[in-house]
Amino acid sequence: MDSLKGTYKLQAHRRAAWERQGGRCRHCLEPISGERVTADHIIPRALGGSRRGGWNIIAACDDCNNVRQTMPIATFIAIIASDIKPSDPKMIPAWERRKANKP
Repeated sequence: MDSLKGTYKLQAHRRAAWERQGGRCRHCLEPISGERVTADHIIPRALGGSRRGGWNIIAACDDCNNVRQTMPIATFIAIIASDIKPSDPKMIPAWERRKANKP
């Protein structure tokens, strides 16, 4: 996990979220390594979410974090957890990974 990038505090929050989530992306449930994990803000910073404290951080793979951007988590999860293939081509890889990793 030493390869995590970012500030020390962000690294600590990202690592805690990654460990809490069992080393999996919160969105697509894909196992993620320290090289691919990103700190995804539950309330995006662009929408006023805090950059302080770990309460606003979950671990996500870089793909899901980039696709989700400022979309509310509940909306993103509803799209990729649906039985219906998303119409937005950017969402399809996350939808496929979630289907493959569904418990």
